Amino acid sequence: MKETKIMIVEDDLDQAVGLSVRLRANGYKVLFASDGTTAFTQACQLLPDLIILDIGLPAGDGFKVIEWLAGMVKTAVIPVIVLSGRDPSVTRGRVLMMGAKAFFQKPIDNDIMLNTIREVLNTNTAVNNYVPTVPTTPDTHSTSSEVCSMSSRLARWRKELQENPGDTELMTDIAQVVASSSDPEVRNADEAMQMLRRVMSLMGAPTAKILDTLGIIYAGKGQFPQALLAARKACGMASASGQTAQAFDIQRRIKLYENNQVPTD
Repeated sequence: MKETKIMIVEDDLDQAVGLSVRLRANGYKVLFASDGTTAFTQACQLLPDLIILDIGLPAGDGFKVIEWLAGMVKTAVIPVIVLSGRDPSVTRGRVLMMGAKAFFQKPIDNDIMLNTIREVLNTNTAVNNYVPTVPTTPDTHSTSSEVCSMSSRLARWRKELQENPGDTELMTDIAQVVASSSDPEVRNADEAMQMLRRVMSLMGAPTAKILDTLGIIYAGKGQFPQALLAARKACGMASASGQTAQAFDIQRRIKLYENNQVPTD
């Protein structure tokens, strides 16, 4: 019997762990992502059966994630349940109109969440259907090259960067994707390194995400001592700034580097 995979996209580690414990106890396999870009990249690679999505995320908020998912054929069919602490009078209608199957405000009763997950997985219909929803099928006017690959998505991001050359957040997102992708057509350590150097020249100091990406690049080149140094600094910065879920992700990569293994996500 196929194991049902649910991805939790949440930058609050306590929230993510609490929800994952309940999901695993009910037989689901749980995947994690702590920011928007990682969520989209992993969704493309791992194709979860359902995504539980926070809205307030680093590196692309939940609205962006829904938009990105809907823009690719293989991810547009993944149902999304939004679990957010934001004002529902503003957020609920927007995410349902974008194609989410349900919206809940934190905190949510575990039994209600589990019942909703079962209903969505079994029927693939919207639970909060008192607000009109639109199908997540990609725009039929889009060309196949626009919706079928991470390469085309990166091309769009690069175009956005040409229009906003000082957008360091976008540069960091691109660098992380091309550094960590398992797709050989996308992965490009040299481009990622050039992008990070450009970000550093503009910012003057690294962020946890920049150092984390640097570690991924070093690991890809087999330079594991350098990867460990960068990742440990990144983990310390993420922990100090309260980015617990990001620190958790980096700790996972540190264990890989300690065993001379390259991250595949």
